[in-house]
Amino acid sequence: MSASDSDSDSDSSLHNNSIISQFTKQAIPYSKRHNISNENELKQLVELINVNRNDIVLDLACGPGIVSSAFAQFCKSCDRN
Repeated sequence: MSASDSDSDSDSSLHNNSIISQFTKQAIPYSKRHNISNENELKQLVELINVNRNDIVLDLACGPGIVSSAFAQFCKSCDRN
C-alpha cells in the first residue's frame, strides 16, 4: 500500500464520519417537524403511492425512518438507505 492509498483511505474515513455526524445532528429536529411526523399526512402519502403487499420500497436519505416505517406496514419489504 502506498502513501497515497493511505491518504485516500483516511480522507474517505473523514468524509464518511463527517456525513454521519451531520445526519445524526439533524435527525432529531427533522423527526419532530409537524409535517413529517403527522400521521394523517403519512397515511395520505402511502395511499397516494398506492403501495401494496407485493411492493418493495427503498427510502433513500430517509433521516430517522418515519416515512419508511409508514410504508413498511403495507409493503413486502422496505429498505432504508
